[in-house]
Amino acid sequence: LARLLLALLLPLAAARLPAAPRAGEPFPRLADHALEGSLPELEGRLLLVDFWASWCAPCKAAFPALARIHADYAPRGVTIVG
Repeated sequence: LARLLLALLLPLAAARLPAAPRAGEPFPRLADHALEGSLPELEGRLLLVDFWASWCAPCKAAFPALARIHADYAPRGVTIVG
């Protein structure tokens, strides 16, 4: 029964989700979602968005690599938001 309910409800839930942005498209407005914060001025910059959680060990393990990417590429127009 649980699998049947999941099979019936999952497509309905997925249909309500907005399409994911594609490379080159403008970043979605944060105000349209239940997120907090704001983005810096991004016109003409490449944006890397890193969604992470404080309890996620792999997320935290990625911080040093993201810091290196920021140090190497920020002068070339790359912005990292996480």
